[in-house]
This record gives sequence, structure tokens and C-alpha cells, in this order.
Amino acid sequence: PRVPMAAAGAAAAATGGAQEASTSGSAALVEAMRELERLEHALIEERQRSSKLLEDSRVAKESHTRDVAMLEKMLHQALAENERLTARVASLEEAAAAGAGKLVQCCKEASSEPAGPHKASDNSSEAEEKALALARQGAALAPPPGAEMDEPEMEPRRTHANES
Repeated sequence: PRVPMAAAGAAAAATGGAQEASTSGSAALVEAMRELERLEHALIEERQRSSKLLEDSRVAKESHTRDVAMLEKMLHQALAENERLTARVASLEEAAAAGAGKLVQCCKEASSEPAGPHKASDNSSEAEEKALALARQGAALAPPPGAEMDEPEMEPRRTHANES
């Protein structure tokens, strides 16, 4: 049996159209697979970035907690030192007040005696009293021997210039 030419042409056209449809479907499928791979890669990168940010956050919190603890320790040391110095100043002021009468009498006796060619004046006894008071203040402010303040151990802060 012979197939008419028109029918054979129609069958060939139908077969060619199916191949074209199959080719365009394959291209779309390939493009979809590439897009899926690109999205999977982007997801992996975002998960890595997220885990790095969580780690950086954890490190920053630990550093902050350590810094706060160190500052609290330093504050307590400063307050204890302040209390110690306040007590020392009070005791020196009491000692100075108790000894001031003796000092004034000692200075009066020294100023009433002739001191060589120049006679001691009231100004020199006032200067001696001021010098003694300043010496007492200096002794009160000096730290006791062997006393050391703890210095905080600081770590350099890390900056991530490459991150956005």
C-alpha cells in the first residue's frame, strides 16, 4: 500500500514537531537543574555564613562577660583602696590634730630662741607647719609597699573587613 504524499508529509511534520518539543523541554529541564544547583550552593554558603555569625556572637558574648567580670573586680579593688585610704586619712588627721598642739608649742619654742644672726619669724613656723602637713598628705597617698593593682588582660578586638 502506498501512502499518499500528503499523509507522509504530515506524519514527518508531526515527528519533527515532537522532536522540537522534546528538545525545548530538555533545555528547560537542564536550565531548571542548573538553577537548582545554584540555589543549593547559595544555601550551603548561607548556612556557613550563619554558623560563622553564631560563632562570632558566642565569642563576643564570652569576651563581654569576661570584660565585665574584670571591670567589676577592678571596681571592687578601687572601692576597697578608697576605703583604706579614707581610713588612713582619718587616722592621720586625728594624729595631726593631737600632735598639732605639740608641734605648735615646739615651733613657738624654736621661734622664741635666737637662731643665729636671723630671728625665726612667724612666717617660717607657718611654712614649717605647711611642709609637715604636705609630708603627711604625701605619706597618706603613697601605696603601701608591695601593693599592686591588677591590670586587665585585653585581647585585641577582631574586625572582619571582608564581611558585609
